Amino acid sequence: EEWSYGVTDYNTGGAGKTGIRKTKPKSHPLHRYRESVSMGETQLSSVEVQVQLSKMRGAFLEDDYHLLRRNCITFAQEFVFAITGKNL
Repeated sequence: EEWSYGVTDYNTGGAGKTGIRKTKPKSHPLHRYRESVSMGETQLSSVEVQVQLSKMRGAFLEDDYHLLRRNCITFAQEFVFAITGKNL
């Protein structure tokens, strides 16, 4: 599974919707992938990872997305820390 954060419709805005999305790895239709980057391993079960994602959904709303200040990198840093305890 691959998780990302962003806006799905820039015309209507997020209207309180979570910006966290799940896609098949390397298959997001708006991105071209160059390489995979290891972000470490987690000792959490898949259920525990889902719990962490559920906790983050309210903190990563589409309305809050900002290209420079709160974006997919911000999400990746916080998500990796939540499931591994390590900073990127």
